[in-house]
Amino acid sequence: MVSTDYCNNGYGRGHCEFFPTEAEADAFRFHLIADHGDRLEIQYVLEKACWPIEHGLVNIAADEVGGGDILRQQAVSFAASYRRRSMSTGSPAPEAGKQPAAG
Repeated sequence: MVSTDYCNNGYGRGHCEFFPTEAEADAFRFHLIADHGDRLEIQYVLEKACWPIEHGLVNIAADEVGGGDILRQQAVSFAASYRRRSMSTGSPAPEAGKQPAAG
């Protein structure tokens, strides 16, 4: 089996020429907490050397397109990807405080 390094696959530090050497975190992880229709509630975890270094919640408005710091830019991209996928599959979004039903 051959393994290939890509800048957008896992941890880029030391493997990707575009990875900023001054970056505090190696990776951002996102999880949808709830879709409130006009905004998404998203949990984030920042990791360095495979360990969490920061976590929290961020709300992304339905019409938000970017800007702000790198965390907000990444969260906006995650939200846009979620919205594209949920529109293409027709799956209902989880309500606030409820976990999606197991299928």
